[in-house]
Amino acid sequence: MLALFLRHCGRQIARHPAMSAVTVLSVALGVALFIGVLVLNQSALAAFRASVDATAGKANLEVSGDGVPMDEEILRTVRSTPGIAAATPLVEQVCLVSDHPGEYLQLEGIDLFSNVPFRAFTLEAGGSSESDLLEFFRDPRAIALTATLAHKMGVRLGDRITVRTETGPADFVLRYLIEFHGKAVGADEHLALLDIASAQESFGKVGKLSRISCLLRKGADPGEVAVSLRRRLPPSMIVQTPEGRSRRVEKMLGAFELNLTALSLVSLFVAMYMIYNAVEASVVRRRGEIGLLRSLGLQRSGVQALFLGEALVVGGIGVLLGLPLGLLLARSLLGVISESVTAIYALLHIERISISAESIAIAAGAGLAAVTAAAWFPAREASGVEPVEAFSPGTLAEKSRRAGPWWAVAAVGCGGLALGLGWLALRTGPPTLSFGSALFALLGFTLLVPLVCREIARILRFRSVLPRLAMAHFAHSLHHNGITIAALLAALAMYVSVTVMIFSFRKTVDDWLHRTVTADLFVAPAINVRAGTQQALPPTIEEAVASLPSVAAYERYREQRILFRGETVKCAALRFPVAARYSGLSLRQGDARQVLAESAGADRVVVNESFAKRFHVREGDPIEIPTPRGNRLFTVAGVFYDYTTEFGLFLIDWGAYRRYWDEDRCQTLGLYLRPGEDPERVRQSLQRQIAPVGDWIVYSNREVRQEVFRVFDQTFTVTELLKGITLIVCASGIFLNFVILSIERRREIGVLRSIGVGRSGVEAMLVGEAALLGAIASLLGLLAGTALSLVLTYVINPSFFGWTVRWTMPWKLLWELPPLVILTAILSAYWPARRCARIPVAEAMRME
Repeated sequence: MLALFLRHCGRQIARHPAMSAVTVLSVALGVALFIGVLVLNQSALAAFRASVDATAGKANLEVSGDGVPMDEEILRTVRSTPGIAAATPLVEQVCLVSDHPGEYLQLEGIDLFSNVPFRAFTLEAGGSSESDLLEFFRDPRAIALTATLAHKMGVRLGDRITVRTETGPADFVLRYLIEFHGKAVGADEHLALLDIASAQESFGKVGKLSRISCLLRKGADPGEVAVSLRRRLPPSMIVQTPEGRSRRVEKMLGAFELNLTALSLVSLFVAMYMIYNAVEASVVRRRGEIGLLRSLGLQRSGVQALFLGEALVVGGIGVLLGLPLGLLLARSLLGVISESVTAIYALLHIERISISAESIAIAAGAGLAAVTAAAWFPAREASGVEPVEAFSPGTLAEKSRRAGPWWAVAAVGCGGLALGLGWLALRTGPPTLSFGSALFALLGFTLLVPLVCREIARILRFRSVLPRLAMAHFAHSLHHNGITIAALLAALAMYVSVTVMIFSFRKTVDDWLHRTVTADLFVAPAINVRAGTQQALPPTIEEAVASLPSVAAYERYREQRILFRGETVKCAALRFPVAARYSGLSLRQGDARQVLAESAGADRVVVNESFAKRFHVREGDPIEIPTPRGNRLFTVAGVFYDYTTEFGLFLIDWGAYRRYWDEDRCQTLGLYLRPGEDPERVRQSLQRQIAPVGDWIVYSNREVRQEVFRVFDQTFTVTELLKGITLIVCASGIFLNFVILSIERRREIGVLRSIGVGRSGVEAMLVGEAALLGAIASLLGLLAGTALSLVLTYVINPSFFGWTVRWTMPWKLLWELPPLVILTAILSAYWPARRCARIPVAEAMRME
């Protein structure tokens, strides 16, 4: 049996390298996108975990204000808590590096004495031992960088480094190089260390801390110690393990990663149609061989095993090729994913891809499982061929004509499942049910393909001989044409749905920006553009803005993350009276200006849609929010439309924010100019005025919108890969289909040639059939894609993000896609048609 399989499989690959290559390519592309996304997801989490381990070291617990500086007195409370053996404070700040555009440092101020038992790194200073840290005491401006970043920046030990802090430029001297060890290997190369006193002075945080790391006494229970700490500390303080901090970020990234994974699985799903067609082509080509093997005693299970084994060999080659392609894809997208995560979720720099044996095994297993599932049905069909039937090419066509209304019943059933799962995803959850809704919607349309094709073949009647023959061939080959159209429909439906969804989302965000982001100019720290909201503006900047006669009013904005009901949400402070007058905030219910004006200074908040959905709150509901002054009861004054975050945001007036958070520094200023003022002139004047004070940038309204859409487009980079795969699938699917049909019709084409039909007539007949196939696939793909886009917009998007997106059709797609698909079909079918038309008549008519 093994010898038969090797001869069977080897001969097939050697005789038909083009078809084998198409199958290998289909599998390789699907596996490449799947493993690429899987590795990117793992790399992002591994990079964040390593960075957490680098700063937390061997800590068992940590205390933080989650972005809000805490008083040094809290350190004394932590150290006196039973079960705490040691505690060390940290001060954090992210700053741009002068003379090195685009580079930043994630500065960590550490206590060199209490930090010793926590460390997950060593400090090297040109041969001196780690214990020789005198430079930190001799020079308060001493700093340690990673060797990777020092090499990238071209700096050496003893060189001066200038960073741009909230209080202005600060000069440091490179004295040490950091080398991570243990779990911290792979941490962010931008991590830099300095003495905590120097950090507090340089960052304007004297008497303030960012985080406290704790070591527990031997035998102490981490849970009990954490509970004890929470009782002693203000409710706004977060007590967690370093692993808990990693899990919080993993949870925030969950929806982002799940959507990428779903897109990668689509590529495997579409590749399955190609594998089906390839195995079907092999079965059709060797029907005579199957008949001989069956007549010689080979059992049906043996025939099925031969074709399954052949598919697995070719698919295995595709998997082996797809794995390195996927790793190259992941490496090329590291920067894009890193910037997207930083802009939307948390500061993250991915330096290298994280490859594990588990991820390789999952990707390889998924690829081989897809091959097996796709090859199973044609292989089973081959095993059911009787020796007598094997020499009758019309048998499959006759079987295909007997397919009845059960296809319609199954399609309706899939539609019902799609609606049911969509309703459950929106009403009860979990959100992952929404992907099932999309899957069954797509399956429902593919099941309609045979019925639609049969109706088209019945309706279209031509008087000319060749078109009539082409339609007859099309009707008699539904067993192949139907599968090809279904494959194209699936690929085109994903292309159309993703395109419509992105277009709708972009259009919605654009309209939202025009309504809500109404300030003429914005002032923010330059680092916040590169690494998210990291720094606040000094009072001198606000004073400069307030003194401008061209400014009618300005908005103060500050954003931070807090823990609400155990989940991470964003809290944003702004001046409600100014927002009521100038902002175009859009509420779900009520007038925004009235709601904001009435909420000024009061314990009232306005929450976004994601917050309302995530925590099941409505207008008028009371919610308890943890603050540094204890838990405080606030009233939900309104729910507003927002597209900046999916894990919840609430707006609070500056009066209430100052009252409970003891913080008055804003991160962004929005300037509303007086009528007749030129925004560009004011921008240039203000930029010159604040340039000596520090590294602050003045943006126009147009530039802010451009930056928003830059991040938007970057987030959907992976979807562009799916579109490229769609075009390849279209071409390869049609090619494979007409290779099969050319084999089935050899005798029929021989008859046509013998009665006077020329080669050009045969080519035109087959190419015309391909054009019809492309037209049907494109039209059905548009319908299915439109339906799928509605699922993406109104089911998947609200389930995961809670956003209201207005569905909008890019009408240009309707008249661009069909001609493109038809042209692709014609070009893909031309070579098989040309080859078929040139088969000698005697060879085509030869009987076995």
